Amino acid sequence: MATTTPRPAIEALDVPLADVQADIKRRRVTPEAVREALQEVQARHKGDKEYPAKERAATAGALWLVEHPECCSTAADYPDWTCGGTA
Repeated sequence: MATTTPRPAIEALDVPLADVQADIKRRRVTPEAVREALQEVQARHKGDKEYPAKERAATAGALWLVEHPECCSTAADYPDWTCGGTA
C-alpha cells in the first residue's frame, strides 16, 4: 500500500490581502518573480506521477499568461463594465 505525504490545507496557504498589497507596493511581486515561482513549481514536480494533471495545466497556463500579458484583458477592453453590475 503506497503512502503519500499529506499536503497542507488550502487555508494554510492563504495570505491576508493587506500583506499581498504591501508586497506589491514594495515591488516584491513582479511579473519576473511570478514567472520564477511558476517555473520553480514546474521544475519541482517534473516527473512527479502523483502531481495532478490539472495542476500541471493550471501552472502552465498561469506561466503563459505572465509571459504574454497582451493576451489578458484590461479595463480598456470593457469600458462600460462595472464589477457586480448588471448586463
